[in-house]
Amino acid sequence: MLTRLMRDFGFDFYWVDKYCDNRLAPGFEYSEAIGSCRAITAMEVFEHLTDPVAFVDETLALSGAKTLIFTTELYKGSPPQPGSWWYYTFATGQHIGFFQRKTLEVMGARLGLQFVSANGIHILSKSAISERQLNLVTGRLVSRVAPWWTRRCLGSKTVADHELILQKFG
Repeated sequence: MLTRLMRDFGFDFYWVDKYCDNRLAPGFEYSEAIGSCRAITAMEVFEHLTDPVAFVDETLALSGAKTLIFTTELYKGSPPQPGSWWYYTFATGQHIGFFQRKTLEVMGARLGLQFVSANGIHILSKSAISERQLNLVTGRLVSRVAPWWTRRCLGSKTVADHELILQKFG
C-alpha cells in the first residue's frame, strides 16, 4: 500500500516483499534493472524480524541504497511487563522483536550506519543525518503541510501509472 500511496504523491517508489504478493502496485516491482535506490522504507517490519541485522544488510545490498527509513515502537529502560504494553500483541504472536534506541544505535554502528530517530521515524544511514532536522520534518506542522506541498511540486503518478498498467496488463 505504501508504494501506491507514495507514487500517488509523485515519488518514484517501487515495491519488494519476499513474503507477500504485490496486489496494490502491480507493475512497480523493484528489480536490479531499475538501478540503485536512494533509500528503502520498512514500515512496521522490524518487530517481525528474526534477524534485523541480516535484514538491514541484505536490503541495503540488494537495493544499492545507503539509507533505510523504518518504523517500530521503541521502549525505554527495562522491557515492559507483559500486559502493560500494547505493542506486544500476544493474541497474534506477530511481534517478536522489540527495540530500545541503544539497540538500534549499536546495530547501526556494527553495520557502519548512523542511527537517528524522531517522532516514530527511525533512520539507519551511511550519510550523516541531523536528528534535529528529522524532528522538524516529521513534526506536526511540516506533517500537515508536506502532503499538499509534495503533490504540488512532484505531481501525482496516479494517472500515468494507470496508463502504464493498462498497457502492460490491459
